[in-house]
Amino acid sequence: EDAFENGHTVPYQVQLDKGDYIFAPMDDDECIKKSTVPPPSCWICFDNEQTETNLIVRECACRGGKNGFVHVDCLVKLAIAKVDFNKAPDDSPVPFAQCITCHQPFEHGSHSFTALTKAFYSIAS
Repeated sequence: EDAFENGHTVPYQVQLDKGDYIFAPMDDDECIKKSTVPPPSCWICFDNEQTETNLIVRECACRGGKNGFVHVDCLVKLAIAKVDFNKAPDDSPVPFAQCITCHQPFEHGSHSFTALTKAFYSIAS
């Protein structure tokens, strides 16, 4: 099992109250424990580099191994590529509101929800 599943930390990893993890690109206040374990790779681009504006997050129900870890920017690009504005809505997952794999809605206020909402409104207007 991955180090992420065993309670180990990765550079600038933060466990939220609900048990989810976010990965910060820096530790300005030096409160986050560092480790030699590298951050997880994004399941879309397979890269594990992150910046202040492009974090690797896991904000859905996808679990096991490295499932669910994704750059926020990659998630937005995927949503834009998956949506067809010329097609009537059906029962397929809405990529701007929920994970296209597990179909869990993104929680209001999460990094994913915020970025996807901004992207949706910028292309829909």
